[in-house]
Amino acid sequence: SLLDLLEVEGTLPEGQELDLLEDLIASLSAAQQACVLHLDIKPANVLMRADGGYALTDFGTAQAAMASDDMVRHPGRGTRGYQAPEQTRATASQLDVRTDLYGVGATVWAACTGIDLASPRGQRLLQASKDQPTVLPPVSRHCPTAPVELDRLLAPLLARDPTQRPAHPADVSAQISLAREHRERGVQRRGRAATTEEAETVQSHLIDPLWSWVVQSQGGARLHGFSPGERLVAEGDASFHALVLLSGHVRVERRGTYITTVQREGSFLGEVAA
Repeated sequence: SLLDLLEVEGTLPEGQELDLLEDLIASLSAAQQACVLHLDIKPANVLMRADGGYALTDFGTAQAAMASDDMVRHPGRGTRGYQAPEQTRATASQLDVRTDLYGVGATVWAACTGIDLASPRGQRLLQASKDQPTVLPPVSRHCPTAPVELDRLLAPLLARDPTQRPAHPADVSAQISLAREHRERGVQRRGRAATTEEAETVQSHLIDPLWSWVVQSQGGARLHGFSPGERLVAEGDASFHALVLLSGHVRVERRGTYITTVQREGSFLGEVAA
């Protein structure tokens, strides 16, 4: 289960945040077509598929989407920490797919931050935000490496007022697709791949044996060469890359004003670092 993974790894592996969200939304779409509400979405009820994806499971607490109050005696079902706010007070007939969308948002939030919302720390976070329109703080506050689009995608799902959440899983799927498109368009591919000869030349001049081993083991596959004066990254670029300087030097400017020159082997470069 996703819970097992988090207990071992601490957080969701980097780069899988949108995949998890997309797979859970797809599961909700299937459940909605069958007129079923899950009502207990949490990491323990998410299984890892053999193909690396995620599947929602354990519909033991589910109810029909059109259930009446006399059909369901215990509408306040779910797991503490992952329940939508209305689950603790609403009658069965007042719950709909937006309740499950909250569960998806809470589950993805917990997986990315590594904070179990059922734990004392998770409960303190929920208590601290009890007067806020969004139940949980931005993911980026606890997980700086999460995709920049994730906060924008999760915030509507975690709205305290269910009427402020998306009305259908399809609405979220469309937003995820847009986020992926924007991300792909935003990646600036600069420089050129180094040739084998260039990689060998760089490796032969490296002082640090770690970087020498990295270059050798990669066969130059991740080495890129840049021409003098070519821009690596600029403030505001959605590059999503971390760069390590192995040879040469990089000039750093801010609004056209020279700041410094980076030339130490092994220096990490990127928008934040620069």
